[in-house]
Amino acid sequence: MTSQKKNNFFHNITFCVWNIGGLISKHHDKITDPLFLQEIRNYDVVLLTETHVGYNTTVNIEGFNYYPICRPQSTNSRYYGGLGILVKYEVRKGIKILTNTCKDYQWLQFDKHYFNLNTDIFLCLAYIIPATSFYVDQSEDDTLENIEKDIIKFSQHGSIILCGDLNARTGSEPDFIINDVNDTHIPMYDNYSCDVIQEKRCSYDMKVDSRGKQLLDLCIASKLRILNGRMWGDSYGKYTCMKAVGSSVVDYVIVLEDLIADTLFFHVADFFINSVRLSL
Repeated sequence: MTSQKKNNFFHNITFCVWNIGGLISKHHDKITDPLFLQEIRNYDVVLLTETHVGYNTTVNIEGFNYYPICRPQSTNSRYYGGLGILVKYEVRKGIKILTNTCKDYQWLQFDKHYFNLNTDIFLCLAYIIPATSFYVDQSEDDTLENIEKDIIKFSQHGSIILCGDLNARTGSEPDFIINDVNDTHIPMYDNYSCDVIQEKRCSYDMKVDSRGKQLLDLCIASKLRILNGRMWGDSYGKYTCMKAVGSSVVDYVIVLEDLIADTLFFHVADFFINSVRLSL
């Protein structure tokens, strides 16, 4: 690390977001799978969604601290959803796991001094159940609305990253205000900041659903930009979910607009045992 501080977060740390589709099952134990272990060792931080395990499951992976966020066991004695965070020993001192307020998402804080940045980075890892799920009707809270409230709070203290399986389909619709440029003929607030990013995203998945519209509104309001289909390494917007009923893009990495310039590479990996990995 150099003495000059920059918001080059993605130069100083490597991480991936991985919908693992179950960390441990009767047929496959990923924490002992050589291919899985080989892949995660390429990253400082590994962010897992849909772990499908409880707090009673022991996960020991050499070189990593493991932090689980688990849902209660269902009536059929199974676990659904769930998040897992793996942090390499070497960078653990620079990362704070913030107090959890919801089993659907978890915030991490990356210390600006440790990683030689201008500001702290606040990263939200989320798994939001599909809008069509029976369990959505059982909850009075809207997970994405709660995340947006947190974004408003944390953005006063640093830069924001939102990632994970959001079960939102955004197509290639803009996540910014089109033609939002400084125009002296249009009256604006003195502190108004125009959207700098005007490049349209690409996506194999052209469908936009209700949660996708909600996510796009969040991005516009918070000046967050979707990396899928926008960066070198995924310029076409590859599918992140493949099922018998069809394919879709529902897993994302979304960053504050100011971080785009320092993001050199974004990759949607080939499917690994019915799961997808996003990496930077």
